Amino acid sequence: MKKQGYPKIIDVKKSDMDMEESKRRGVPVFTKKVYYKFRDNTGLAPWYFYWGPKNDEATLSMLMQNENYEFVTKDDPYIPEGLKLNAEKRWQLGDLVLLKCPLQEYVERRVDSRKLAEARVKSRKDQFSREAAAEGIQTLSEEELHNILGE
Repeated sequence: MKKQGYPKIIDVKKSDMDMEESKRRGVPVFTKKVYYKFRDNTGLAPWYFYWGPKNDEATLSMLMQNENYEFVTKDDPYIPEGLKLNAEKRWQLGDLVLLKCPLQEYVERRVDSRKLAEARVKSRKDQFSREAAAEGIQTLSEEELHNILGE
């Protein structure tokens, strides 16, 4: 069974649209589609896309206020393939809406989050070693552990 994923995002600026056919059908009709890529030969793309919960105001508010997300609307040059705008002029997939934030900010948050997670793991290991030493229990260093496990 094929895994169902999110729709691909069409980069309207780089694609060719049949305006007459689009107007007649009421949906965008492309003669050439170029899908949005986070990186191409010009470097990093400007946006990171995220499908957020349409009816969860607390999550949407947090994403918009703390992480600089905004709704992708009809005015943006990006269209999720096969979808139509909802009544609020936003791209909706079931109970999700399409959001975007600056890609550079998203990457920086991910790097910071990973560093924090790694620091927490190290802190917990160090705490365990200190507590074990206080009880007179010998522990292995990271290097010793890797040698034993053959990693």
